[in-house]
Order: sequence, then structure tokens, then C-alpha cells
Amino acid sequence: MKLPCKLAAAPAALALALLLAAAAQAQPAGAGSGPPPPRPPHEAGAQTLTTEQQSKVKSVLAGYKAASLTADDAKAIKRALRDAGLRRGPGLGAAIKANGFDPERLEQLDPRPPGPPPGERPGRPDGPPPPRGDGPPPAKK
Repeated sequence: MKLPCKLAAAPAALALALLLAAAAQAQPAGAGSGPPPPRPPHEAGAQTLTTEQQSKVKSVLAGYKAASLTADDAKAIKRALRDAGLRRGPGLGAAIKANGFDPERLEQLDPRPPGPPPGERPGRPDGPPPPRGDGPPPAKK
């Protein structure tokens, strides 16, 4: 006995619908559909320093007097903090303030050059990135 075409396709359609429903239940809501949710904005106090990092800040600042800082002092302080592995941010600013110094004053005495921080500069530090082979080879000197 032969079934009409519509009836023969019904079990296959039902099986497909059941598979899709099971897959939807197994997958968390929103997984794989569209971009990830936006990250919450950083709060002012989001970055905190470890006790060891706070000790490094205190040690660097111990050799200076906040009331009589010079541009050379500010430059030396910022270099020493960088050399100690400390990076600019709210945690470092709070640690500097906790030691009686004003981070804004340090910035006024030794301003950063305009542009992105050194670690975020596009391309190579000594020039543009090398060609990708899209054009003719560079001329030899």
C-alpha cells in the first residue's frame, strides 16, 4: 500500500521538529546567536594593586618630597614606577595619593606625549609594517 505524498513526509518532518526542539533545549539561551553581550563599564576603583605593588610605590616615592617636586623628579618617579612593572590606572593613582603625592601634579610636571600609550601603537615602533606581498617587491638599495 502506497501512502499519499503528504502523509509519507509527515514522519520525517515530525522527527526534524523533535530534533530541533531538543537542540534548542540543550543550548543555553542566546548561545551562538549574535555578538556577545557588552561588558560592563570599568569603575573608577576597578584596578587594585597587590600589597607588593603598593610597597613598590611607597619605596619609589620615599626618596621625594611631594611639596618640592621638579620635572626631573616627576620623570624619575614615572620611570621607576614603569621599571617596577606598574602601569598607569586607577589603582596606581590611588596608591600615589595614599603616599601623599598628587598623580595629576606628576602628569603636569612630566606630561605624556600625545597619542596612544607605547604598548598600543599600531604598526612597528621603527616604521610601518612590512608589505604583505600584495604588490611588487620593494626596490633594492
